[in-house]
Amino acid sequence: MFNSVPVFIGLRYLGAGNKSQLVAFLSRVSMLGLILGVALLITVLSVMNGFDKELRERILAVVPHLSVYHARGMEEWQPLVERSEKIDGVTAAAPFIHLQGMLMRGSKIEGVLAYGIDVDAEIKASVIDDYMANGTFEDLKLQPDGMVVSQKLADALSVEIGDKITLVVPETNRLQSSGLVPRLVRLNIAAIYDTGTELDNALVYLNLHKAQTLWGNGHLVEGVRLQLDDLFVVNQVAMSLTEGLPPGTFLRDWRRTHGNLYQAIQLSRNLVGLLLFIIIAVAAFNVVTTLIMVVMDKKDAIAILQTLGLTPGQVMILFMVYGSFIGLLGSLLGLLLGVVLSYSITPLVASVSEMFNVHLLQSDVYPVNYLPSDFRLEDGVLVAGVAVVMCFFATIYPSWRAAKLQPADALRYE
Repeated sequence: MFNSVPVFIGLRYLGAGNKSQLVAFLSRVSMLGLILGVALLITVLSVMNGFDKELRERILAVVPHLSVYHARGMEEWQPLVERSEKIDGVTAAAPFIHLQGMLMRGSKIEGVLAYGIDVDAEIKASVIDDYMANGTFEDLKLQPDGMVVSQKLADALSVEIGDKITLVVPETNRLQSSGLVPRLVRLNIAAIYDTGTELDNALVYLNLHKAQTLWGNGHLVEGVRLQLDDLFVVNQVAMSLTEGLPPGTFLRDWRRTHGNLYQAIQLSRNLVGLLLFIIIAVAAFNVVTTLIMVVMDKKDAIAILQTLGLTPGQVMILFMVYGSFIGLLGSLLGLLLGVVLSYSITPLVASVSEMFNVHLLQSDVYPVNYLPSDFRLEDGVLVAGVAVVMCFFATIYPSWRAAKLQPADALRYE
C-alpha cells in the first residue's frame, strides 16, 4: 500500500506551501543556483568549443597541416606533390614560398608574411577561397603581379582592389651573399579576404612565379604543404612521407606553429569547466540545507505519517524524492537556459559591440575577432546529468536524519 506513497508525498511537498518563509526562500535559492550553474557551464563549454571549432575550420584549414622543406629549396617538387597525395590521410599538396617582408603605401607600413602559391593547388589545399570579402582567389591567377591581402591590412593601408602597393622583401636571394639587399616590387591588389582570425594581421598571397623571383633563382620553391583530413594523424603521415626523402629535407607540422594555441584552448576549457563544476557542486549541496530546513518544517507531518504506518525507509525515500526532484527540475531548466544562451551569445555580443562601438575581442590578442559558440548535446547532457547525480547524493544525509525522527519527540509539544 505504501510502496508509492513516499514518492507521491514527496512530489506533493514540492507543490505545497511551507509554514516557514525561510524554507520556501532556501528552496528557491537552491534551485536558482543550480539553474544558473548548469546554464553558465554549458554556455562556457559552448564558447570554448566554438574557439576549438574556429581554430580547426578557419585557422588550421588555411595554414599548412604538414610542410616539407629542403635546406636549399626544391626545384623538382612535382614528384613530391604526386607522392604525397597518394598517402592515406592526405587530401591535397601544394608548393609554397614564405617571404618575410613589409607592405608600403605612402607613409603607411605593415609587416607581412607573403605566401607565394600556385593558385589552383592552393585552392585544393586550403579553404582561403571560402573567405573572400572582395573578388575571388582565382583573380590572383589572372594577374602575374597581383596580391591578395586581408581586409584588415587593406583598411590599415587604405587600399582596395586595383590599387598598387609596394612589397619590400629583406632577402631577395637566399643562395647568394647579395641576398641581404632589400628589394622593392610593385604589386596590384587582386582580391581581399577576411577570415576574422589572427591570420588577417599579416598573411598575404602572391603568385608562385613572382615569389620565386624574389626568393631564389626563379625555379626553386621553399617546400610543399600537405592538407590532412584529420589533424591528429600528422605523425603517421610524416612517418610515411619521410621514407625516401633526400638529405637536407625536414618536416614541420601544425603543432609547432599553432599547437600552443590549441593546447591553451583545451587547458582553458578544462580549467573553466572544473571551476564551474565546483559552482554546480556548491549549488547541489545547498539542497542539504534546504532539506534539513524542510525536515524541521514538516516534522509533525512526518510523525503523523509514521504513526499511520510509514516506515523510516519510506520517510527517507520521501525526502530523497523531494531533493532529487529539485535537482532534476533545476538541471533541466539550466539545460534549456544554457542552450538558449549558447545559441544567442554570439549575436548578442556582436550587437553589444556594435551598439557601443567596442571591440571585445581583437585578433591581435585572440585567435578570432568575435565570440564563437558551438553547443554540443553531449556536453549539455553530461553537465545536467552530473548535476542531478550530485543533488541525489546531497539528499542522502538529510533524508537519513528525517528517517531517524521519533514520532513522540516530534509531537511532544503539539
